[in-house]
Amino acid sequence: MIKKIQRNKGKTYVATAQLTATLEVIFIHGVTMKAVAPGTVIFHRYRGYGVITSVNLMTGWISARFGGEGRTLDLNLSCDQVQHADGEPIYFRRSAP
Repeated sequence: MIKKIQRNKGKTYVATAQLTATLEVIFIHGVTMKAVAPGTVIFHRYRGYGVITSVNLMTGWISARFGGEGRTLDLNLSCDQVQHADGEPIYFRRSAP
């Protein structure tokens, strides 16, 4: 559930947001965040570019496939230095803001 509390000059400020694996855009305190969903292209410092195959936002873990590798690699969003393909870091924390 996303609750909009104020709309001013194109920015939407949000009181609460419920995260799901298919959520495409999340507005938190006026900042637009990119999707973290299966099919998203990511960059890992040591593995290079890859594609997310599954997401668990309750725990902060994703599975991703890199290059020609047949197996998926499990990564933690809070400590494994995962970024979007354009270099924007993916931030995740389990505690409330």
